Amino acid sequence: MADYAEDNYYYIEKARMGEEYHVVLYKAMMGIWEARETFTNSLQDGIIYRKLELGIEKGGEKIPFFKCDDGKFYIPEIKDRKKLEGADILLSEFKKRFGIREGENQGNHLEGAKGMQDYDIRITETLSKIVTVRAESMELALSDAHDNYSDAKKEYVLDYEDLREVTFSMSGIHIEKQKNIGGR
Repeated sequence: MADYAEDNYYYIEKARMGEEYHVVLYKAMMGIWEARETFTNSLQDGIIYRKLELGIEKGGEKIPFFKCDDGKFYIPEIKDRKKLEGADILLSEFKKRFGIREGENQGNHLEGAKGMQDYDIRITETLSKIVTVRAESMELALSDAHDNYSDAKKEYVLDYEDLREVTFSMSGIHIEKQKNIGGR
């Protein structure tokens, strides 16, 4: 259980309601990979009019280490880097994934676009269909629907007519490394 004592990651999500931001989700006492998944999954809902914060809690102090404010990704200034021990892997991944570079006074921020840049955009389509199943119980009806869907029988195939929702979200930014010209 000693491993879990250091896994004190937290996630806060705030949504804009009128002129103010209100907390809509707070998760704490997560391991690093659960925190990563929570943060990246939240990006699928879009990043405008939302504030996302990922951090670690040590000694009763909450230390945010990665934020997204209305579409701007950044790493807040961290006075004691030793307190982020273990989060380095996650920070390194997010720096590459979202094109974050060292900034001056504000910590890190989303790199300004100089010309065209490649972005990974996730497009998620949600298909939904209601089917009527005659059975002796709800469990048997669900089982029968699952079996008929899995077997791809004609009445259980979903297609474009069953499209209910499409969402677009940021998945990453491609950072081009500068090429060394005229040297080794």
